[in-house]
Amino acid sequence: IRPPGAVPEDQRVLLDEAFPAALDFVQDLKVMPDGRLVLTRWSGVVHVVGADGRVERVRLPQLEQGGLYYTAVIHGERLCATYCAGVTVVCTDAPGSGAR
Repeated sequence: IRPPGAVPEDQRVLLDEAFPAALDFVQDLKVMPDGRLVLTRWSGVVHVVGADGRVERVRLPQLEQGGLYYTAVIHGERLCATYCAGVTVVCTDAPGSGAR
């Protein structure tokens, strides 16, 4: 994370300390209007990084063998992601939304 302005050091945020041996790339990242950063991995693991550097991790369902997630965004109280095995959008409660 590199905040705007002249900051002497970048802040590093560890997303996953148990990264799987198989290939699982971050496909996309989106900056939400409230400053949260949403990183989508092919596997359906979505990392939501708050402005304070806190990371919340959401695991979306693996719907079909060989399907890949591409882009996730937070919209209101929901975290939604595109899923490529056909074309699908998968949604769940966003981290910190308070929804149950």
